[in-house]
Amino acid sequence: MNAELPVAMRALTGMPPSGSGRFRRRLAALAACALLAGCDTTPGPESTYEVATRGLYAATLSASAQLGYIGSIHHGGSLWNLEKNERLYNWNHRENEFSNIVAAAFSNNEKYLASADPQTIALWETGTGANVSFWKAPGDILDIAITDNADFAILGLADHTAVVFDIKRGGILRTFIHNDKVGAVALAERTRTLLTGSDDFKARAWKISSGELLHTFEHENQVNVVAVSPDGRYGFTASQADRAVIWDLKSGKAVSELPIKKKPYTAGASYTAARFSSDGTQLLTGATNRLVQLWDTASGKELKRWRGTKKERWKPTNPAVMAVAFGKTKGQALALASNGLLYRFR
Repeated sequence: MNAELPVAMRALTGMPPSGSGRFRRRLAALAACALLAGCDTTPGPESTYEVATRGLYAATLSASAQLGYIGSIHHGGSLWNLEKNERLYNWNHRENEFSNIVAAAFSNNEKYLASADPQTIALWETGTGANVSFWKAPGDILDIAITDNADFAILGLADHTAVVFDIKRGGILRTFIHNDKVGAVALAERTRTLLTGSDDFKARAWKISSGELLHTFEHENQVNVVAVSPDGRYGFTASQADRAVIWDLKSGKAVSELPIKKKPYTAGASYTAARFSSDGTQLLTGATNRLVQLWDTASGKELKRWRGTKKERWKPTNPAVMAVAFGKTKGQALALASNGLLYRFR
């Protein structure tokens, strides 16, 4: 590049004459920005807090975003009061050991949390920290959801099934079958509607009470994220770098499709977390590129977006967003990322 830019261009960019060191530094910064496909102007978090020094295997946020549970890489499971940034309890599955937590879920009333390592399940009371029950898993657990009264857990298993498990007394009550690993499960408490996502490129909606298959949703890759609105009206399914769709769970028809493959949206990334608002009118998603987005459910229109920060700015790897939740105040969102950071966005 010719260092002697035209005077008019220097005036336009606010750059000083080309002989100055400041000009050369600014020009180098602009070139670097261009090589990185443009400077990212996406708003960042208003605050961050470190909940794990070496990152996370698993994370979940309560419906009110007041509580969070993490499965950290080196320190096992722990429950956090997110309003105070305070660790409340260390919850591991074996005494004097740090468990490899792979999945966890709060009940909607936030009184209980179920945590899972690949082979065991534990149920905890969030108010007292007491362990309610502990069970050997019926298969390798990949994901978990629980009912409000914490009588039942929905387990996504590596043996190609999802099961309803009696988490207080033990035993499988019902089984839902896929043709590959079931890595994502979500439950609508009010309607007892279950949504499962599998490596067989399908998501399925089920009636838990009868085991009836309601709908099958086709994808072209592994379905790794599912979510259901609290009233059971809407479902969300997303597969790796493929379709991300909001469905009407009564009719089985697509309501809207998120532009996962188009810039300036996720641009080749994959969705890794999703949650509907309490009234189902909005959807919050997280992705592999630190992006958190707010969508209008009916239209699929993006309403707002934020991007989390890296711990080490110049490292090429992006932490994935592992859990998202709507904040207590309107316009606020929270997210937990694989780098061990809690983000607060507004």
